[in-house]
Amino acid sequence: MSRNMNDWVKELNLLGFEENKDFIILKKPGDLKKTAGVRFHLVSYEKWSTDRVTFRKKKHTTCPDCHSGAGFFNRHRQYCIACKRKAVPIMLDDDGKLLEARWSENDLPKHCPACGGEWKKGALSCDHECTVLHNGIEEVRKCTYSLIEKRIPSLSHYYHKGYDAVAVDEAHYIKNAESQRAKSILRIKARTRVLLTGTPAENEVTDLYWLLGWLTGFSSRYDDPIEGFGGNPKPFAGYGKVGLEHFRAHYGGGSKRRVLDVDSVEARVGHHEQLWQILDTVMVRKKKTDDDVKDYIAVPEPKHIRYHLELLPAERELYDLLVERFREWYEGEVTKKEAAEMRGEKYRINTIEICTWMDKLRKAASCPWTFPEYDVLKGSTTAKLQYIESKVKDFMRRGKKVLLFSGHKETIEQLKLALDEIIPGRFAEYIHGDVAMQYRWDVMKKFQDPDDPLSILIMSHRTGAESYTLTEAKGVFIVDLDFNGKVRPEVA
Repeated sequence: MSRNMNDWVKELNLLGFEENKDFIILKKPGDLKKTAGVRFHLVSYEKWSTDRVTFRKKKHTTCPDCHSGAGFFNRHRQYCIACKRKAVPIMLDDDGKLLEARWSENDLPKHCPACGGEWKKGALSCDHECTVLHNGIEEVRKCTYSLIEKRIPSLSHYYHKGYDAVAVDEAHYIKNAESQRAKSILRIKARTRVLLTGTPAENEVTDLYWLLGWLTGFSSRYDDPIEGFGGNPKPFAGYGKVGLEHFRAHYGGGSKRRVLDVDSVEARVGHHEQLWQILDTVMVRKKKTDDDVKDYIAVPEPKHIRYHLELLPAERELYDLLVERFREWYEGEVTKKEAAEMRGEKYRINTIEICTWMDKLRKAASCPWTFPEYDVLKGSTTAKLQYIESKVKDFMRRGKKVLLFSGHKETIEQLKLALDEIIPGRFAEYIHGDVAMQYRWDVMKKFQDPDDPLSILIMSHRTGAESYTLTEAKGVFIVDLDFNGKVRPEVA
């Protein structure tokens, strides 16, 4: 099980295994039954854990011709009594083809297409109470209109529990047992279980809880292994989330800390040495420098270059404006805190608000055009865009492919517009969180093909942190840094 299917197919082919003979890629429930002669089932996280949802087609709520509403326009039949005509379906253009537009999680209606009631934010169905006439009697009923036309369960729903061994790549994705992805994987039972990850504990010791649990076989209770070594297994007093908190308290040395709240961090003593002993029994750590690995991962030493660019006048004007606003806000908060202390009260400056200001400053230096205060007439481009266009054009002239990373969706999409065909016949494409997984594989496969004209790939930091193998890239540009220093692109 993996996110990066292309790499696994490539590795299996190198080992002499053939697709559809020795291994198959699971795409539909019927594939789970294909076991004759097949040694491996390869499946993506998305296919295994995510339901396939088809949303309903968009419909008019009023007549598009005469704008008649309730009483004249039948929402269900899409027919207007006043015009005596049926409304034309709402259409959109998809690569030159007209398709009937459908709703999506990112595009929800403002009012229910059935009853006209106000649509609740984030909801996929309507529970608005409305009055209907039934047999001449007015009745109050709850509208049950759903935007979902069809829902096909994920492949984990059809899991037949017939595997001898299971390997899960990028296993840190199952650290949150509340996610659908983790739930679908934690229910898999196999004699041999393998987890592959470069960051088993990215934030704190509890990141290891469900990973260790799946490997050792517990479901929602964690037995204290230290007591078990002495022949007296003793479970932590709790199941599920309570067990997780006990695991944190025992091995992390305290209860969950408040994020970025320095005042609440208390001195803690954890049983880290005991945790390392447990990990030593189940963990095999491989490094690029190991003798049995280094010959297969011959990655050349990269040349790191850091450039400091002076902001253009329009950028500098915006940045200084935001810095001044932040200074005024912070001084106001300090004044409130000092006044509270004089009254003998406590006042805590909101650290989340500070982070919000820091993010605004980062965006001002990366994608200033997203701010209404930015003077577009003074700044048709930015210092970073100018520099990147110049360097990327040089790579393209030499026939080399490049990767770019940014933490902002707006910057990623703008880079695509600026760099696409910067040299005729050389194309650019981007991948961020809103890009469908199947499309990502297609894009990366084209990028890895030395003969394909796709020569510029722009990715978000968090997408790049998923350890994709993109060896065709001869240059990598980190356009801006992620707010979380632990999130960084990992490209081999």
